[in-house]
Amino acid sequence: EGLKWRDCGREVSAAVWHSLLPQAGALSENGKEVVVLDCRNAYESDVGRFEGAQPLNTMTFKDSWRAVDAALEGKDPASTELMIYCTGGIRCVKVGAYLKQTKGFQNITRLQGGIVAYVGDMQAALGGDFESESKFQGLNYVFDGRVGQVVTPQILPSPLTAPPQPDGATAQTVPGMAPRLGSVGVPQGPDNNMTEADRVRKVRECLSAASATLKAAGRNGIPYEAVPSRVGSV
Repeated sequence: EGLKWRDCGREVSAAVWHSLLPQAGALSENGKEVVVLDCRNAYESDVGRFEGAQPLNTMTFKDSWRAVDAALEGKDPASTELMIYCTGGIRCVKVGAYLKQTKGFQNITRLQGGIVAYVGDMQAALGGDFESESKFQGLNYVFDGRVGQVVTPQILPSPLTAPPQPDGATAQTVPGMAPRLGSVGVPQGPDNNMTEADRVRKVRECLSAASATLKAAGRNGIPYEAVPSRVGSV
């Protein structure tokens, strides 16, 4: 409320975004720390996200403000460059305006058109190499009849998709790995009426739709059928 939506950071094309992403978690050419924020909800980033991105793990967009505050706690705006993205670019306008006008972060880069534009533009640019060269891994959770748009069949580990690991081991990306719907915590707030069960249900619906798409194309589906069907009250 009271924010100027046009003052929300610079917007870059899919090609420029693609070239900048390798800096995630490192230092930019200007010597500043690069932080990539996934401004979508937890169930969206559970099934797919850009390499090096930090999910906000929200259940609804209205939880984003306290989530970005927590994600950037201790970060110096003068020495931090932010890269932010969402599904179609709209949520990032709001997050970018909030970060710039209330938190003092001036170096903000937004992905023009979001993941949807990235997939379309980079598929056209990379052709048959897109799946192996894409910086976005997994499924794009979309709010239409597809539910799960297959970008790559590889899904990055998340609280819901990390395969079981031996004690002390680090979860790795496993091609075709089915999500493990284990017990996960969903941040609860006064405005959050969604539950852990809702998160799991949405992830399963996305995986189901994406698997059907892959099978229709003659490819191996994501083996969501093998995932336990119950988590808590699910």
